[in-house]
Amino acid sequence: MKNIFDAIDYKFFQVFSGENRRIHAEIIMVVSDFFKHHNASYVEKEDLVNHLSDYFSQRNFDNVLDDEGNDISKSTPREKALSKLNLFKRNGWLIEEKVENYVDIIQFDDNALIILKALDDISSNSSPKEYTGYIYVIDSLLRTFDYNQGVSLLERIYDNTETLMNRLRGLNSSIKKYLTRLLNEDSEDAEKLLKTLLYDYQDNIINKAFSNLKLSDNPSKYQNQILTKLNELRSKEGMDKLVLNYKKTKNSDQPELEIEKILFDQIDYVYNIIEMLQQTISMIDIKNAKYVKSSTSKLSFILSENFDVVGKIENILKLMKHQKNDEFYGEAFGLYKMGTIDSESLYKPRVYKEQLSVVELQEKPEVDQAYVDKVAQRLFRDNRFSIKKINEYVRLLLEHKTRIKSSDLLINNNEDLTRMILIQLYAHHEHMCYRTETTDSNVTNNGIEYKDFLIVKRGEQHGK
Repeated sequence: MKNIFDAIDYKFFQVFSGENRRIHAEIIMVVSDFFKHHNASYVEKEDLVNHLSDYFSQRNFDNVLDDEGNDISKSTPREKALSKLNLFKRNGWLIEEKVENYVDIIQFDDNALIILKALDDISSNSSPKEYTGYIYVIDSLLRTFDYNQGVSLLERIYDNTETLMNRLRGLNSSIKKYLTRLLNEDSEDAEKLLKTLLYDYQDNIINKAFSNLKLSDNPSKYQNQILTKLNELRSKEGMDKLVLNYKKTKNSDQPELEIEKILFDQIDYVYNIIEMLQQTISMIDIKNAKYVKSSTSKLSFILSENFDVVGKIENILKLMKHQKNDEFYGEAFGLYKMGTIDSESLYKPRVYKEQLSVVELQEKPEVDQAYVDKVAQRLFRDNRFSIKKINEYVRLLLEHKTRIKSSDLLINNNEDLTRMILIQLYAHHEHMCYRTETTDSNVTNNGIEYKDFLIVKRGEQHGK
């Protein structure tokens, strides 16, 4: 396995170290956008320098340094542009050459283009809207598979499968980051949590990626035909054709057994990923459900009002934690050292269980119907936020409508607010009678501001 520095100069990543690393990351993206705007593989140096000069004149960077660490913040925009352009040339990102008429042109190094794509994906947190696009490509390539182009087609199938798996791993990791941040964040800001739940998490994780993957574009509908075709490729007849095409395409004199192993490894990788794909999606769904449950539990705790003694003491301690000024709470209550712990203190004495006397079992024990009704009512109340209850609630809302806004819902108390939140969080589950669409408008309910969203009725086939 080759080391990355066998292909890239060791100075390549130095532009992202030092005090100007953020400036350099911003500038290289500006250069990349300039190339995209001109839809060209190269641009004239003078045009690029002028573009960067305009950018420096509009963007007031603090503490711009040259290669030797000297402050050039007071230099002209053109001097700054030339300095940074030369930096990227020396570190292997850009290539300058002179063409006819003695015109200097600039182009990106081929490795730089690959790294730029990765940097753009990371910085924009981009993800495909439909993960099953990869599955669809794999299925299409296999359905129209031509052995005369077998090796190149197999490589495309392998690349799409590998990209899909990496994307799913990234999705799994993203959900874990949200969950970790939720559990570790020492915040009791209901508005901030609501924004994370209804906008950030829903938009970046559920709406962009997971909903289509699990519902309308579930890859299971492609799975059987893909696996059947892969079995055909690794049959004796299929493998003979692939080996023949490999020798012709690669001009290879490798032994046939070695070529077969290479091709088998590619096919087996695709087969195993597709076969386990539904299980992978289920594991991600479990993690998503865990995040939703933890989020709603934390939100319920924040929105609930606790009037007992423990709750009051807890609020006092929180006040002390966040407000260090003694004068702020000094007169609100007093703290005293107690040498003796008695029944009037906060101490909870140990309770000793007495040995119960043996009581004969009655043949027909009396049932306290009032107690049974009370327990049943409590169980029913505790289950009022289940997926089934929320789905029934939305079904009634959409009985005579095709869509409504979340801002149209009556929010009279915390229970109504929690139900509105769960409508958004449960929307991606199978067999729900509705789906949600985010909007750009902000609304305020019970003093909490969040992005409005639409609740849209699904077809009957989805709302069983």
